[in-house]
Amino acid sequence: MKTLKLLQLISLVFLTLYAGGQTITKTTSSNVAGTVCPVSGTGYSVSIPTNFGSCKIKWTVTGGVISGRDDLKTVTVNWNDVRGLTSTIKVTFAGCAEGNPNEGLFDTKSELILSIKDQPFDTFPNNVINLDFCNPPQSIPIIVPAMVVDGTGEFGQPARTEVSYIWNLPAGWKDFTTGKTGEFGTTTRSITIFPLACAEPGVIVVKGSLWGSTPNCTSSAFSSPINISLNTNLGGSNPIVSVVPPAGFIGTTACNTTPVTFTAQIAQQGTCIISSYDWKKPGSWTIVSQSGNAITLQPSGSAADAGQIEVTATLGCGSKRSATFTPSFIPPAIVGSAVVCNSSSYSVANVQGVQIAWSSSNPSGLSINATTGAAVRVNNFIGDVTVTATISGGCGSIALTRVVTVGNTTVSPQMYLNGSPTPVSNTLWAAAGTILNFSTNYYENSNYQWQVVFPSPPYNIGSNSKDLTFQMFNAPPFQVVTLLARVSNVCGLRGAAAVSITNQTGSFAMYPNPSTTQVTIEAITHPESKKDATASYKERDANELMISRDVAFTVELYNSRSVLRKSETSVAGTIVLSTADLPTGLYYLKITSNGHIEKQQIQVKH
Repeated sequence: MKTLKLLQLISLVFLTLYAGGQTITKTTSSNVAGTVCPVSGTGYSVSIPTNFGSCKIKWTVTGGVISGRDDLKTVTVNWNDVRGLTSTIKVTFAGCAEGNPNEGLFDTKSELILSIKDQPFDTFPNNVINLDFCNPPQSIPIIVPAMVVDGTGEFGQPARTEVSYIWNLPAGWKDFTTGKTGEFGTTTRSITIFPLACAEPGVIVVKGSLWGSTPNCTSSAFSSPINISLNTNLGGSNPIVSVVPPAGFIGTTACNTTPVTFTAQIAQQGTCIISSYDWKKPGSWTIVSQSGNAITLQPSGSAADAGQIEVTATLGCGSKRSATFTPSFIPPAIVGSAVVCNSSSYSVANVQGVQIAWSSSNPSGLSINATTGAAVRVNNFIGDVTVTATISGGCGSIALTRVVTVGNTTVSPQMYLNGSPTPVSNTLWAAAGTILNFSTNYYENSNYQWQVVFPSPPYNIGSNSKDLTFQMFNAPPFQVVTLLARVSNVCGLRGAAAVSITNQTGSFAMYPNPSTTQVTIEAITHPESKKDATASYKERDANELMISRDVAFTVELYNSRSVLRKSETSVAGTIVLSTADLPTGLYYLKITSNGHIEKQQIQVKH
C-alpha cells in the first residue's frame, strides 16, 4: 500500500512538471515599464502549457473593462482613467478534465494606470500679470509648476513621469519661440509670449496632458487647468473708443441739412498714442470737414440719415479700437389737440425751413387757416375731420394727415362678454362670485368709464379702458344689477352701453312640510331689492319676504326611488302641487329656473 501511494505522488509531480505553468505577457508596448495608458486599449496574451486538453481560459480585471471575449488566449483591456490606481489582470485555467494538473492554475499582472484626469497643479500664485496696454515689455515669460503623473517616481514605482503642457493663448498674443497662436502643446512647462500689437487683455489657459509626452496616452483626459490673467486694466490702460454727437442732438429731421459734428472720444487712454482715425458714414451724409478726432457731416434731411456712423482709432502700438453711432430720424408730425370742442391750433414738428399749407376735409364742420393752422368748429358740427398739412420746400412735397374728433360725437358702443363676437343685449344670469370679462368698442380720442347704476346710487368700478373684469357681488336672490359702459371725450359724453345681470342663485319657499294634501313653492326675494313696490308680502320665519312674480321655473317631484311623480311650470312665481294622492313617505323636489337647479326635500304624511 505504501509503495502504491508513493508511485502516485511521483506521477503527480511528473505530470505537473510536464504540464508547466502559464504567464501573462503584455502585447501593447509601453514607454514606461509597469504602466498602462487608460481608455485606449491594452493587449495581453497567456502562454498555453502542454497537456492543456479541455481546460478553459477565463480573464478577469480590476480597474478596467475587458473589450470583447474573455475566454481566448489574447485579450484587450480598456483601463479606467483614474489617477494613481494600480490595477490587476488575472487569467485562470478551469474546467479541465479530471486529473489534469492545469486545473485551477492562474497568473496575475499588476499595472499602474497613467492618469492625470482632473489632477490639479501645485499652488501657483502668479496667475495675474499686470501690463501696460500701449507699452508692453518685448516678451513675457510664463512658467507653471511641473506636473508629475501620480504613482511615478516613488519607491518601487515606475520612473518619474512628467506631463506635456497644452497652452491656449488669448487673441493678440503668440509664442515668442515658435510663433504659434491659439492652442498648442509643449514638452516644457514654460513659454515666452509676445503681443502681436498692443497688450490685449485675456486669459491664458494651461492644462497637463499625456498626449505627446513620454507615455503618449492619446486617449487620456486632461488635468485641471490653470488660468493666467493678462490684466491691462490694473497695471495699465485699456482704451475704449466712443462716437459722441454734439450736445442736444437727438436725431435728424425732414428737410434739415444743417451740418453736425461728431467726435471720437478715448476713455482710459493712458500712455496710448492715437496714430489715426478712420471714419465711415452713411451714404446719405456728406463729409464737410475732418480734423483729428472730429468729423463734420451734412445730413440729407431724409429717413436715410438713420444709417450707422463708425470710427476706427489706430493706436501707436498697432491695435485698433472701433465704435459706432446710429442717429435717429425723427419724421415730421402734426401737433395739436386730438379733439376740437370749439377751437384748436395745429403745427408741424420735426421739420425745418419749409412752407406749410393747411386744409380740412370738411370746412363746413371744421375750418382751418391755410397759413397759421388755427382751426375753429363750425355750426356745432359733430364728427371726425381729417386735417392735412402739405409741406413744400427744398426737400420736395410731403403731405401729412391727422384725423381729429370735432365735438362729442355720438357713438353707439356695444358690449361684449368673454371675447364673444356677438354683443350682449339681453339680461344675463350669473351666480354671486362669478367673474365676467366685458369689453366695448374702441373709439379714437375717447375715455371709458364703467359704472354699476342699479341698485342705486351709481358707483364707478373701472375707467380708462374699454375692457372690464367684473365679479358678480353677493346680491340677494334674483337681484338685478345694471352695468353701464360710458364713452366720452373732453367735450362730453359720446354714448353708453348697458347690460343687466340677475343673480341666478335662486331661493324658493316651500310649505307646508310635512304636507298632507298639497305643497306650495314660491320664488321669493327680499322686498328692498325688488323694483316692483306694489308686490304682495308674506311672513316666512319672521323675515319679511315677497313673491318674485317675474321668475319662471319648473318643479319636478320624485319619490325615494328617483321615479318622477309630478311636474309643473310656475304661473306668476308660484306652483301648488297636490300631495293627497301620494303615499306617505320622503320625496324630492327639483326646481329649475333659467338653467339654475335647486333641490329640496319634502315629507308627505296622511
